[in-house]
Amino acid sequence: MKRSGRLQSAHAWLAKFNGKNIIRSYARWYGVDKLCAIKELQMLGVSLPAERVEAVRFSMARHLRRSRKPANELPEGWGEYWDDDFAVIVDFTEGGAPIGIRRDEE
Repeated sequence: MKRSGRLQSAHAWLAKFNGKNIIRSYARWYGVDKLCAIKELQMLGVSLPAERVEAVRFSMARHLRRSRKPANELPEGWGEYWDDDFAVIVDFTEGGAPIGIRRDEE
């Protein structure tokens, strides 16, 4: 469901909501992350405690930092012979852009 659809149906959902954690409940019900839930709840006029919003933002930022692989843990040949976009990198342009077979062309 797109944001416009979620915002329309959320009015009825909010009227029935009687839980404790509205951010987590909204995120689970609509299948969005907690940052999106915060933004949409604020768009709907729901007042959220500032400390709770900051705690969620801090937690999500920490999770993103932990989920990234350090450069020394990347597989051998990454960026030189292949990457996320290219199945095979044949050469590079003068500007450094890769030339090769894209994954969607395989």
